[in-house]
Amino acid sequence: MKLTIVILLIAPLAAAQGRPPKLLTDALRRLPGLTILDPAIDLRQPVNQEEANASRERHDRSWVKQDFDHDSVADIVVVVTERVDGRTRFGVLAVLAKNPGQVSWIEPLRADPIYGVKVWRERVFPIVCIACDYFPWYRWSGRAFVSSLPSASDALGVVIHDILVAPSEGAGVVAKSGTCQRVKVIDFREPWLDTRWYLVETLGRKHQRGWVPAQAVYNWWKGMCITEQ
Repeated sequence: MKLTIVILLIAPLAAAQGRPPKLLTDALRRLPGLTILDPAIDLRQPVNQEEANASRERHDRSWVKQDFDHDSVADIVVVVTERVDGRTRFGVLAVLAKNPGQVSWIEPLRADPIYGVKVWRERVFPIVCIACDYFPWYRWSGRAFVSSLPSASDALGVVIHDILVAPSEGAGVVAKSGTCQRVKVIDFREPWLDTRWYLVETLGRKHQRGWVPAQAVYNWWKGMCITEQ
């Protein structure tokens, strides 16, 4: 399933966020060499008019507080940098309040800049370019932050693939494929989207559970299954 989202751009990139929360500062003390992204220091200046316009309009935060694991306590996602020998690497990690001594990497350290992070409906969007309207996104699965992982509340449909008793193409059939069978996702196997399978439950008069590959799951809208680029 693919999702395209245009994120509202409302303020300058380098807007101040104020003092980081204790959960974040305590975590970084245990990670020597990592610091919170400082756009004024870590990010190059825009090199063309398109980037300059986007940079003026966008407000991407270096860190965001939100309850990702539904324990009623705010967690943290943050863009971090590592500066070594005049070079900067960028990454995104999360600190969950229920386990503050451990971090979950969302984007491992890399040379390409990460300009900030946004959160929308439990989804974490690392801002990996300035003048873009599509960004990769991640959601907490209960075990890790997983790329493009839908939630049970997402409106989804299955197209041209039977719903199977096990996550394997040779498994028995629970329900035959239809034009666009509306479903909700219950669980998944495999973190990588290309090999991922979803445990789904059909919605309607008859509720059936079974497995389908991720490539068969689309966004559902008014009885239609659509893919967004």
